[in-house]
Amino acid sequence: YTGTPNSNATDIASVSVLTGGTPSGLPAQLTVEQLAAATVYASSVATGATSTTAMGSGTITITPKGGSAITIDIASGNDSFANVAASINAANAGVTARVVTDSQGTRLVLKGATGADNDFTASVAADDSTSVLGKMTMNATSAAQNAIITLDGVSQEYATNTIDSAIEYMRIDLNKASPGTSVTLSMTQPTGTLSSLLQEFVDAYNTLMGALNTATSTGTDSSNAGVLNGVSGVREMKRQLAQITSTQLASTGTYKTLSDIGVSTNRDGTLTLDTTRLAEAMAADPEGITAMI
Repeated sequence: YTGTPNSNATDIASVSVLTGGTPSGLPAQLTVEQLAAATVYASSVATGATSTTAMGSGTITITPKGGSAITIDIASGNDSFANVAASINAANAGVTARVVTDSQGTRLVLKGATGADNDFTASVAADDSTSVLGKMTMNATSAAQNAIITLDGVSQEYATNTIDSAIEYMRIDLNKASPGTSVTLSMTQPTGTLSSLLQEFVDAYNTLMGALNTATSTGTDSSNAGVLNGVSGVREMKRQLAQITSTQLASTGTYKTLSDIGVSTNRDGTLTLDTTRLAEAMAADPEGITAMI
């Protein structure tokens, strides 16, 4: 009822509403100068190797930016590519390790979190220079960096490509860097009135209730009874649904339930909307009705 968020260039940036409130200060102009990226290291390719190939004993050292080095010991017998990746992941070194095998062979890939502060370096040291580990080098293939955006002329940096704090109650997902391209972020106006939205709710409810009535019908005998006839859980669900128009939705004001604004229950459990009664209620307390719905 409050509208939906919109971006006129979703390939560059898409938006969604966060719970708790409605975005304000829109429309806004956004430029995505660069995306946040993570440091990635890939080992040299071990030709003919697989994830179970032994790498040989030694160490892999990961040094986070501004932090202390973390050394992962590789012991003989637990030195397959897969086991080494598992050991790195268990070390809580701030990186994720995986094994990549393709037509060239097998390599170890290490990836950190996005953001310049999450940069790291990686190196290997082998006990035997002739082993797979001894012939391996670690090469940086991607450098960590922050996302940089300009929002209404103000330059801002973030460690990730998902931004929740630039516009209150709006999430911005950065999808592509496009310096020089201005993206308009806005809230589209509601396409329907409260009356039409309530009618959509009533129609959807009636579709559900109609299906439940058919599924729980007793029929003339057991041969044509509904497939859910006699199921206690379904009967309880219908009982709870039947209370929906009398359930108090607002703690104050004249209008507290759906029945107060013209939604009534028919004998078969379906609902009916009295648009005249709703219009009268809206005229008397539009803010209260909107808040209740």
